[in-house]
Amino acid sequence: MLAEPVAATLRSLGQTREALARVMDVVAWAAGRDASKELPKPTGMPMMDVNEISQFIVFEKPRLVSLLGKNVLASHVRRKLESEYDRALLEFLSLYANRLCRWMEQSINALRNAFTAFADMHRAHFETGAADVVPVDASAVENDLRILREWNATNQAATISSV
Repeated sequence: MLAEPVAATLRSLGQTREALARVMDVVAWAAGRDASKELPKPTGMPMMDVNEISQFIVFEKPRLVSLLGKNVLASHVRRKLESEYDRALLEFLSLYANRLCRWMEQSINALRNAFTAFADMHRAHFETGAADVVPVDASAVENDLRILREWNATNQAATISSV
């Protein structure tokens, strides 16, 4: 039951890492540099040790219930788990969930720290580069926009007449 949600958590973390790496590549390319800084890969994900809880759960195979089929046996096992082991299972799963959350927070913080260090380095580069930028002539921009609008209107008219 837990394998898919845990795998989804790991996939989500991997997708976040990949998205940040793509952003770093774009920024490095714009700065004319190599994105050599690699983001840390999540490692050390806590594994669930079912031996911890399985020591406390003891089932004797009920002979009469076994004769009634798998569905009856499964519901018997479910009721027994709920009545006798509900609290122990809840504590076991809560402890695992807490370990998983702490690991996730640590992994996200490691990504955040590496990305922030990369961003700070490039932010400083772009801020110093911004001082070197030549001021833009507003009238030249307006003129370019007018030319583009006229070109767009001409292309639309040509497209409509060809249809």
